[in-house]
Amino acid sequence: MYSSCYFNSEENVKFAKKVKTEIAKLGVGTDARIKVKLKDGTKLKGYVSEIKENSFTIIETKNGNAASVLYSQAKQVRVCLNLEGEN
Repeated sequence: MYSSCYFNSEENVKFAKKVKTEIAKLGVGTDARIKVKLKDGTKLKGYVSEIKENSFTIIETKNGNAASVLYSQAKQVRVCLNLEGEN
């Protein structure tokens, strides 16, 4: 699990880079399941469908909607170990 509070700008950049690295390691596809909490309090749960330079896309489990997330928006990212998305 990776989490961040509202740090100074340098720490935010460092955390965003860490999130980007971990998402890249996880990869994409239905087995790349994660839970993400954004800095605005939004919670997303699903799988990573796309990885870009500054963002990644999650297909949400509950409704199938695609949500694009900037690495800098992430407050907490948790890799889910089973197919139901629970740890």
